[in-house]
This record gives sequence, C-alpha cells and structure tokens, in this order.
Amino acid sequence: MARAIVTHCSGIALLIAFSPIAFAEGLFSQVRNEVRGLASKSASSHASSGSDSNSSESDSEPSILGSFFGSLLSSLFSSDSDVGCSSASDEESSSFSIGTNAIWFGVTAPWSIPRSLVGDKDEVLWMAEYPYANDRDGYFVTDESKQDWSKPWSGRFLAESGTDFDGLQKHGGKLRLDTSSRWGLDTEWNFRRESLSSGHDTLWNGDANVIYRFAQSQRAAFYTGLGVNWLSDRLGGNAGFNFTYGADFFPADPWVLSGSIDWGTLGHATQFHGRATVGVMLNRLEVFTGYDYLRIGGTSLPSFVAGVQLYF
Repeated sequence: MARAIVTHCSGIALLIAFSPIAFAEGLFSQVRNEVRGLASKSASSHASSGSDSNSSESDSEPSILGSFFGSLLSSLFSSDSDVGCSSASDEESSSFSIGTNAIWFGVTAPWSIPRSLVGDKDEVLWMAEYPYANDRDGYFVTDESKQDWSKPWSGRFLAESGTDFDGLQKHGGKLRLDTSSRWGLDTEWNFRRESLSSGHDTLWNGDANVIYRFAQSQRAAFYTGLGVNWLSDRLGGNAGFNFTYGADFFPADPWVLSGSIDWGTLGHATQFHGRATVGVMLNRLEVFTGYDYLRIGGTSLPSFVAGVQLYF
C-alpha cells in the first residue's frame, strides 16, 4: 500500500514537473496575463494602497488645468483695439487652415503617397499565374495586355518556421486571396513554442482580415484592411480588433519583396505585428527568408523566419 502511494505521488510530481501547465515564468505566461487582464488587476491592487496619499495631487489637477486654459484663452482673446482683434483673428484662421491641412496630409499620406509612387490609374489589373510567369514583368497584368492565362483572382499559401535562437520557435501558415476588383482576404495562424528551464509552453495565435488593394501597378501592390486577432491555448481563447497594412514588390525576376504591419487589440492588451521578407521565385514557388516581430502588451516575441509560398 505504501509503495503504491509513493508511486502515485511520484507520478503526480513528474506530471507537474514536466507538464507545460505548470510553467508560469515564461514569456507566454506574461502574454496570457496581459491579454486576460490579470496583470492590470495585480497592478491596480498594488496601486490602491497609495490612492489616499495621491488623492490630494489628483484633486489639484483640475485647478492647474483650469488655470492653464484660462490664461491661454485670455491671451488669445484679449486685445487693446479692434484692429488688433482683427489681425489676431486673421492669424488664427490662417494657422488653423495650415494645421488642418497638415493633419489631413499626415492622415492620408500612407494611402495617397503609394498611389502616386506606383502611378495608380484606377484601372482593372488581372493576375498572372505567378510572378514573372510567361516572361512577364512583375505580377499584375493590365486589361489591354490581358492574355488567355490572365486570371481575375489568385491565391497564395505560405508555410514557414522561425526562431529567435533563444528558446522561441514558431511554425505558421498564411492564406491570401486577391481579385481583380481589388478586394481580397488575408488570414494567418501560428503555433508557438517556448522552451523553459523546466520544460516548454505553447500557444496558438493569428488573424483574419478583409483587405483592399488601394495602390497597384504591374510591379507593386499596396493593401490595407480590417479584421480580428485571436489567441488560443489550453486555458481558453481571446480575440480583438486588427488593422493591417502591407505591400508586395516585384522589382525584377526572380525577386519578391514583402512587408506588412498589423496593429490592434487582443483581449485586454494591445497588439503590434510587423514583418519583412525577401524571396526568390522558382516557377510558381517562392522561397523566402525574413524577420517577424510580434508584441502583445509589453511582451515581445521576435523570430527570424524562412519558408515557401505557393501561388495558385
């Protein structure tokens, strides 16, 4: 009986020691805490003890802000003569107009500048079977030069592996669909593994987006879109909002340059994802390498990646 108890307890101890569930000291644990709001709750509980001592400071903030805005308004509208008022009003109007134009340019520049650079003429572009197929320059085909092999839609399937050479590994896939209407779909999924001193931990993450090619030419295409982020592990799942922005360049056979940025939320945390790759076309298969950076809350999960992408 005693031997059975010892054996049972030893088995439980080994299970706990080598099970990923037991590990909480890794980066994935930090990600879970931030995504599920556990980190903020812990921080707020520690901060609540000092709330009384800081109450007087917070109470003084409105009076400080009030004094500041009061002096600002009085300096803007005070004048010694009607001519002074008119002059100040004209200067304010001019400054407001310049500021508004600058803000508008800054907001629209990520979309307007690429359209100007690639010379987008709002024309319909078709897709070749794959980049540089049939001795074509680039990937997209104008309506005037459309051939029997030109397609109104195309797809890409990507498979890759990556590591940070310090305990993080990822294995992922990505599916991309494009159409001559410029609308498309973009989705990816990743299995991530973290090596720890006492074992390993795992999780899944990815996104799904509806995208639109807002700037295109035979050799380049810029796209943007909206969608959702998601994360899943043994403890459950979480989702959030995603904004995506990316570009593909086909400068000369056989080279392909790609880059993208995703920015959004995941549960209680913010998420940023950026990547850049360089590839070489071998018929309809692209072999690539590059760098992938994921940041969830305050935790970074970088990877050097390599893989293949099939155009169909």
